[in-house]
Amino acid sequence: MEPSTRGTTDQRNGRATRVAAALAFVLALLVKLPQLGFGHREPDEVIYWQLAQRLWQDGVYSLRGTLMLERLPAAMYDHGLFHHPPLFAALLGPWAVGDAGPYPPSSAIWITWIAHALFAAATVHLGLRLAAENRRRPLGSILCASASAACVFDPFGWFASRFLWIDSVSMALAALAVAVAFGATSRRRFVLAGVLCGCAGLAKLTGLVVLLPVVAERLLRDDGERARRGGDLAALLLPATALVGGWSIVFWSATGALLPTWIAPDAEVLARDALMAEGFGRSPATYLWLVPAVQPLVLWTAAALAIGQRSSCASVRPLVLWFAVGGAAIAATGWLGTTPVLTRQLAPIYPALYALAIVALSERRTVAWRATFVLATAVGALNGALAVYGTSVYELSSVLLGAPGR
Repeated sequence: MEPSTRGTTDQRNGRATRVAAALAFVLALLVKLPQLGFGHREPDEVIYWQLAQRLWQDGVYSLRGTLMLERLPAAMYDHGLFHHPPLFAALLGPWAVGDAGPYPPSSAIWITWIAHALFAAATVHLGLRLAAENRRRPLGSILCASASAACVFDPFGWFASRFLWIDSVSMALAALAVAVAFGATSRRRFVLAGVLCGCAGLAKLTGLVVLLPVVAERLLRDDGERARRGGDLAALLLPATALVGGWSIVFWSATGALLPTWIAPDAEVLARDALMAEGFGRSPATYLWLVPAVQPLVLWTAAALAIGQRSSCASVRPLVLWFAVGGAAIAATGWLGTTPVLTRQLAPIYPALYALAIVALSERRTVAWRATFVLATAVGALNGALAVYGTSVYELSSVLLGAPGR
């Protein structure tokens, strides 16, 4: 390809990528508007809401002094600091500052809606940018539209953003961190990526799995700038370490522990709470069938990457590492008994799935591959829509998405 033609193609692909990302952001918000009147009295939502009230009104990050604590197991929740880091409660500040009500207002859901929209936009941008760099030819409108639809109707984030849960924020920060870090050539971008990685850890500590792909991508990148790797990685890791390390010091000072091992429920708690018992009663191996059952795009992507010619995209390996090793690390917390086996627990790795799917679709140009991609996306979207809008949301989500619970 001539240099002038390549430059024109790159410019067009850049515009197409930005337009597709913007479209994904807007559509991800529009499809949620019918949920605006939904109530928010699920236990975790009330916990986060009253926690935010305590933080913003009293300057205390603890459930002590809240009405909700009376309904919760004291051994798990009656501590000087709440077990998750404080980012999500901090984001609820605009609503919590002057509201004394025990339940969050419907408008507070914009936090998780915007987070899911940011996940969709960042993941579409990342996937199409990698596809464009790999293909060196114009991105087609079908590819851009398919990428946007897959991320907008992602069933995991769509369902999680229906509630005032941390998981949508965790997904968004992970996607943004990788989108900023992959291909970065300036130290400022690595610093920004490090801040985003740290913020992902301040949403939930499991969000730190996002460090896997950003570190791996920089180490594996063949750009003739090996001498810069140490400085780039330092620029990435220092802000992330400072943010999460600062929280760890505060947490240890208040509780005497680095990790909240007390959040594993005892037999008495499980006997009283059927939803919690179901989540903690599953083996983490359940994820191996549960995730593909909800989103068949997992199977499509695995097949597309495994069958035929090997992908020429250099970023595939860091993305696979993110999804597989990151998922295994989060699943391991289920074996430790500290987290229930619910698909929303895997929120920090889902951007990897969709970025891989977009890259794989860009390399599979036959009608059969494209048709099966659309079919898999449609099944995933149907599962998400049924879980969000179905009358038996708790029953359905118990089977497909994991019962809402602590």
